[in-house]
Amino acid sequence: MRAVLPSVTSVAALKKAVIDKGGIEPLTKLLTSGDPLLRKGAVSALAALCEDKRARRRLIRIGGLDSLIDDCMDSGTAPDRDILRLLGILALEERGREQLIKLGKLKLLLQIAKTEDVHCMRGVVEALDEIADNYYEWH
Repeated sequence: MRAVLPSVTSVAALKKAVIDKGGIEPLTKLLTSGDPLLRKGAVSALAALCEDKRARRRLIRIGGLDSLIDDCMDSGTAPDRDILRLLGILALEERGREQLIKLGKLKLLLQIAKTEDVHCMRGVVEALDEIADNYYEWH
């Protein structure tokens, strides 16, 4: 991280540096940590990073969406707002929407819509649009 910080001049530059240096992978591993504080920190960091399309695609490709959904389902409580925000951001990607839909997480999409986050709303609207377009093919 020291090699990254001297060259960083803005938040956007820091996000880009973390993504470019492979920061998505270790944060994704923290999603399965037994420590709830580590998981929460990883979710918050990933939500910020995944505003960048490259980060979203990387997180989905390495299985981060599955870890998030598992966390939502395993907790037995309502999903954390940060998790919902990150899921909404990941729903901006076609592969993210497809995974949510295939897993039957329409109710989760509706919970995401309640977060009032612009990225989340866009992801949910695109997912619902995809469901409407493909409903008859799937049934």
